Amino acid sequence: CKDDTSRNRPMASAFPLTSLPSRVAVSGNSGHGHHAYSIEERDMFANCINHIQALQSDTSLSADGVLPMPFEAFFASFKDGALLGKLVNAIKPGTVQERNIGTSSNNKKSPFLATQALGAALQGCKELKVTLVNVGPNDFVEGREHLILGVVWQLLRLHILSTVDIGHHPELAKLMEQNESIDALALAPPEMVLMRWVNHHLTRAASKRRMANFANDLKDCEIYVVLLSQIAPQLGVNVSGIMASTPVERAKTVIDFATGKLGCDIVIAPQSIVVEANSRLNLALVAALFNASSGIEPPSDKEREELMAHNDRLQHQLREMEDKMRSMQATAEAAQAAAEAAQAVAVPAPVQETVKAPEPLVATPPPVILSKPMPPPVQADHNRDMGAPAGYPVPAPAPLMGYPPSQPYAPPPPPYAPSPPPPHPLHSPRHPPPRQDPKGSPPPGAVPPHPCPPGSHHPP
Repeated sequence: CKDDTSRNRPMASAFPLTSLPSRVAVSGNSGHGHHAYSIEERDMFANCINHIQALQSDTSLSADGVLPMPFEAFFASFKDGALLGKLVNAIKPGTVQERNIGTSSNNKKSPFLATQALGAALQGCKELKVTLVNVGPNDFVEGREHLILGVVWQLLRLHILSTVDIGHHPELAKLMEQNESIDALALAPPEMVLMRWVNHHLTRAASKRRMANFANDLKDCEIYVVLLSQIAPQLGVNVSGIMASTPVERAKTVIDFATGKLGCDIVIAPQSIVVEANSRLNLALVAALFNASSGIEPPSDKEREELMAHNDRLQHQLREMEDKMRSMQATAEAAQAAAEAAQAVAVPAPVQETVKAPEPLVATPPPVILSKPMPPPVQADHNRDMGAPAGYPVPAPAPLMGYPPSQPYAPPPPPYAPSPPPPHPLHSPRHPPPRQDPKGSPPPGAVPPHPCPPGSHHPP
């Protein structure tokens, strides 16, 4: 439904009306945004449902007081889901199982049964290629008018246009254009077939008007007047006299001819055609006129048999294609379900890791410190090779970790044997050094030997 704020009424001042089409504004699902629905649409939809033969013959609907439906009880009649499910089955029998639909009286007693019936009915709507955007069972339970009208209109459109084909009207074969096959016309959308049918009669009447849509092209009702004069010449439609009247008067005349003389079961107000240019109601009116009288000469018996046989073969091919597509879709869904199940089995469950308790802290004992330093080693032979007197202490090695040094660090001796010291300048093989006095004092004039020969690493 169109938003009430976006409605355009440019023709209201040109055509004096006693009352404008009433529209009711409603709020959206979340309270934000506004929508509006037409009272004329509600009344026309309710009247159409009351005249569906498959629903009239259903005793449970009449026993529960659902049908005939009062116009004011239109939205409340869909809350329990029984009427919606039976409407789907009236368009295509067997789409929704009867045990899932239930009865209106039982569903009203149990919200669970009502929700189950609505869910099954909406699933059947999807099989009929009905567009459902943000529509669920709660929308019908809570009575959201604009959403209910949108779903019901798509179902009624399928019902209204179900007979607009060559199978029900073989005379439509005469609408084929040059170099056009019968298959192209049979597969054309019903709306296109209806517009071609209207333009066919406009051409026969030598009218310059052509129809390209179900809204603005029908606003002035001139096309309706010419169409009535062609499809029902026995009615004696005075085209020139009707054309001289106002668009509202033309609309009233067209509606009177359609409902009173042609027997069309439709409820529509003149304002819906002239002011609103409601495409839904115009489509329903044109389809009702077509079903009442096509105005085309029927084909001969031989042509009818050929057309019917060809249409049966075409419909059989279409059903096979639909079954094949449905089978492919089911196979794809089964494969996807199997893949998801295999993936769920292949992926192991997450293993919960066990957290080990922390080990108790053990105090590390302090290092043992010796109270007395180690005595320095005495190496007599090494001292003798170095030219030092016997018993001279060798420097202690580097202190060990944890022990205090007993004396300053001195580098260790080289690993190789040192070279012999050079001879004293005053000594020679022929003049050996004088012998020392036993008391330890050198003789007069003797040069005392150096305690450490040259090349030694020891300090003096």
